[in-house]
Amino acid sequence: MLYRGRIILILLTGVISKGFSQDISHQVLVPVAFIVDLDYYSVNQTVGEPVVEIFEKEFFTLTQGFHQPSITITGPEPPEGSGVMAYPNPVTDILKVELFGIEKTDFEIAVYGMNGSVFLRKEISCGNKYWQIEEIDMSLYRKGVYFVHVMSADKRISRYFKIEKM
Repeated sequence: MLYRGRIILILLTGVISKGFSQDISHQVLVPVAFIVDLDYYSVNQTVGEPVVEIFEKEFFTLTQGFHQPSITITGPEPPEGSGVMAYPNPVTDILKVELFGIEKTDFEIAVYGMNGSVFLRKEISCGNKYWQIEEIDMSLYRKGVYFVHVMSADKRISRYFKIEKM
């Protein structure tokens, strides 16, 4: 009976102290196989990677893992026609204004308060077949409702957005 008690005590001590388990970290043996740095994008590939990852950033999706023989980068097709979108709504920090079209156009983006005061006025020039996103930092703005007006220089595109700042 005393012998069984000792065995149970040893097993219980081993389980509590993780003596019978493995602790696998996410480290790799060879940290870098290659690095590519191009302006705003950086691609790092590792050898012996134990996890599969998906990285999404604005228009691109990067997937990699031990089950894939290569890296795939995909991007969406630009929207058709000409237009403007503003998102996210409500916004906490960064408001994105997406401009897309086929003809060279100049835009003015203005942010107004409820009382009509102008908080920001920004001019943007877009070339032929444009698709770009302008970021407006609203992190220092007070909580409330703002109006964003985007208008092309020829006044063919004029959009108002009611944006709530959280």
